[in-house]
Amino acid sequence: MIVLFDNASIVPDDCEKLFNLALEVPKTRFIFAHLGAMNFRFWNILKAARTAEGLFADNIYFDLSATVVLVADSPIEDEFVWTVRNVGVDHVLFGSDYPQYSVEQNVRALDRLSLDDSEKAKIRFGNAQKLFGLH
Repeated sequence: MIVLFDNASIVPDDCEKLFNLALEVPKTRFIFAHLGAMNFRFWNILKAARTAEGLFADNIYFDLSATVVLVADSPIEDEFVWTVRNVGVDHVLFGSDYPQYSVEQNVRALDRLSLDDSEKAKIRFGNAQKLFGLH
């Protein structure tokens, strides 16, 4: 099963609660929308969680909707790209958050990030294709 949750970190401890949920049900794959929004830094914990034997089932995915528009061309853009790589580019999906943000806005913002073309291709479609078995 794949479950989508909003993860815009508007509610206190949003990221922490979602992380704990993913730990408790390791056979469920989760997509956390917005990569925590402006609290995206929290998700760098996944790099450490993956090193703890038996702790983490690698069942968390993210979409970049809206957040990518906020961080592209900002002073924190490099840190956001670093976070995308720490959570694993293979676990990041494209999203738009339409109608608040358009697909076009999100595509343009993703294009401006300092990710290489293969990373962007995975985020745009490759990762979703794999996750949803759309081969």
